[in-house]
Amino acid sequence: MSEKTDEETEKERLEREEKEKAKQEGQLKWVLIFIGIIIIAFLGTYFYVQSLNNFEYLGIDWHKIKEGKLELFYARFRFTPSDPRYHVYFRTDPRENEIPVIDRSKGYQMISNAVPYLDFQYNVYISSDVNLGECGGKAAVANQNLRNFFAAQSKYVRGAINNETFAKEKAIPFANCTNLPKDTVVILTKSDGEPYIEKRNANCYVLHVGDCENIKTVEAFILAYIKQLRNE
Repeated sequence: MSEKTDEETEKERLEREEKEKAKQEGQLKWVLIFIGIIIIAFLGTYFYVQSLNNFEYLGIDWHKIKEGKLELFYARFRFTPSDPRYHVYFRTDPRENEIPVIDRSKGYQMISNAVPYLDFQYNVYISSDVNLGECGGKAAVANQNLRNFFAAQSKYVRGAINNETFAKEKAIPFANCTNLPKDTVVILTKSDGEPYIEKRNANCYVLHVGDCENIKTVEAFILAYIKQLRNE
């Protein structure tokens, strides 16, 4: 009788151990599932954020970066294989910059909302209105961005003013849409209303920056040329 009882006790002990082991394995299984869900959620969030910070547009890889408090959209590429590498830092998401570029090169009236063909001579004058001084540092950043844009195409770039009297007083080159017909002139002017870009004649472009949206307007001008090269 005692031996039988001992056997039953041992059997019960083994059953308890098996149940406890199964219980622990079940708990471990759920812990591992929980950890897996956390890892998947983390990786999903990481790759989603990366997709927001890195994207392809116009056949170019763009990267959203932080420079202090500035949020910038960075890309690098060459306009042609023989050109130097162009590093671009935009402040506006290139996918969202919708400043229009219009063609008035065949008359002052806009031509059917057609985007003009952009073509640049070797000599380029970046000509500013006197009133752009009201825009402070934005004007300086926009002008430098234009200089970098043309330098990346191996152009010879000079600064100018489109007010002849002021240009003579300050001994600065004078450039408007008529006095340098063999060179490219890009005029930046502060104006009422929303910013827009117009091709005034074969070699002259006027960037109306509105209320000091100099940087965004210059970026739209650069994007228009990139779209042209990429047949977009």
